[in-house]
Amino acid sequence: MSLGSKSSESPKQATQSLSTSKTSCLNSGSQLRKGSRTLTSALSLGFKPVHSLSVAYKTSLWGYTGDTQSPFLKIVLTDFKHLDAFERGEVNFREMFTACTTFDSNIAYTLRFMIDKKVTGMNWLEVPPGSYRLRAELEKASNCQIKLETSAETLISHAPEGEWSKMAPFRVLSYNIECSGWKGVFPDARLDPVIQIANMVTAHGLLTTPHLYWLGVDTFMEVSSRDEVLGQGS
Repeated sequence: MSLGSKSSESPKQATQSLSTSKTSCLNSGSQLRKGSRTLTSALSLGFKPVHSLSVAYKTSLWGYTGDTQSPFLKIVLTDFKHLDAFERGEVNFREMFTACTTFDSNIAYTLRFMIDKKVTGMNWLEVPPGSYRLRAELEKASNCQIKLETSAETLISHAPEGEWSKMAPFRVLSYNIECSGWKGVFPDARLDPVIQIANMVTAHGLLTTPHLYWLGVDTFMEVSSRDEVLGQGS
């Protein structure tokens, strides 16, 4: 049984699925299928927390009996926050969900999504043309250069092999603050006047030279060469 992250038709809507055991809810596969039809019919009335239901044949590790598969009820929720209500037995529809056992419901939905879509740390993700919408400037809530909306179903995760084994480019900002401190006392930017701020932006994964910037009070000595600043001069 699995608790999974699943995308619905809306790109903004992340869904969760959990499975309940046949023994604690319904007594047989036929009853389970009948119950699934009843619940699916109820969904048409607008029960928002539940996205869909289906019967899945899986093998539970509890009381392992070889390759024998049993019917389980797979419930896909529109919001992972509703999971706790199922686990606490607070969901009741015609006595179908009283004291039900759920499986894999302790897996974080973000991790479940990465597992299902084979997303790893710092790997390449591809969004096919025409399958996404770029957000307008007023809709952006971060400093990301590209902000878009897409469905998880169209997302392509590339394994770190061949041309996709290269590190994706990302920027690193390094900065230094110079203060005017007291003699013999290490300066503190929270207390002492700041007289100069310098920073450097490097783009790992791209063949570009670092960008260097200085902000100073009044005037300061001219930098003789770029290599000297980067520690490459003699």
